[in-house]
Amino acid sequence: KRIKQLEGRVPGSLDLAFDQKRLQPPKDTTDVIAVIKGVIDAEKGAIENYNAIIKLCDGADFVTQDLCIRLLSDEEEHLIQFKGFLKEYEKR
Repeated sequence: KRIKQLEGRVPGSLDLAFDQKRLQPPKDTTDVIAVIKGVIDAEKGAIENYNAIIKLCDGADFVTQDLCIRLLSDEEEHLIQFKGFLKEYEKR
């Protein structure tokens, strides 16, 4: 929605460069700890990206900045949640 408000265009799948390394499944898909660590890595990456966008928007685009601050809050909550899951699984 925000992209359209800024008169942008959401890219189609053929326009995307798929080079995402985070959240690739481990060789052993039953390795729950590896999956959790992958999610933690992805959450940290999302937090890093949102922080960069928030900084870029400062003083220029407060609506996008506010949106990213709300999304950042969600990602930080997810990170805490998955760190808790990791702690529980590593006890076993």
